Amino acid sequence: PGQTFPRTFRKAGFRAVAYDRRGHGSSALRVPRWNLFGDTEDLALVLRRVQKMYPESPIVCVGISAGAALLMRYLRDEARSRGEGG
Repeated sequence: PGQTFPRTFRKAGFRAVAYDRRGHGSSALRVPRWNLFGDTEDLALVLRRVQKMYPESPIVCVGISAGAALLMRYLRDEARSRGEGG
């Protein structure tokens, strides 16, 4: 799925960004901060960067397995930071 989804989305006219979690895949672990399912602050940083690069584009996130767990935690953290529960 890691290569299939971005390619499929691009063919459908979307911009696709693949996020390589810290210490997983091709990214090196350069600081003593790691989480098996990914770090929500890292994801927030990636999303802010994408929004800055393409401010007119909506952002849609897709996660499978550990990626889905990371997205759920990120959404919970965002809701809590906005006082919306969680």
